[in-house]
Amino acid sequence: MKKRPERIYFSLGDKEARTSNRYMKGVEAETRRLSDFYSASGISTKTELNPGNHFQNHIERTVKGIQWILG
Repeated sequence: MKKRPERIYFSLGDKEARTSNRYMKGVEAETRRLSDFYSASGISTKTELNPGNHFQNHIERTVKGIQWILG
């Protein structure tokens, strides 16, 4: 990142960790690791687990993220 962010929002689907795809299976754990890293660096973070996978409700999830970042 060019500039240190004040806030970072992570949005995950609750089905991603239960997939047979080995790459997607680790997304939740790695996202939480990133969230913890940035939080420990003093950046406000929020991680939300949403129903479905990353293809579901993407517009609504993006809106929630933008609202939280600007909130």
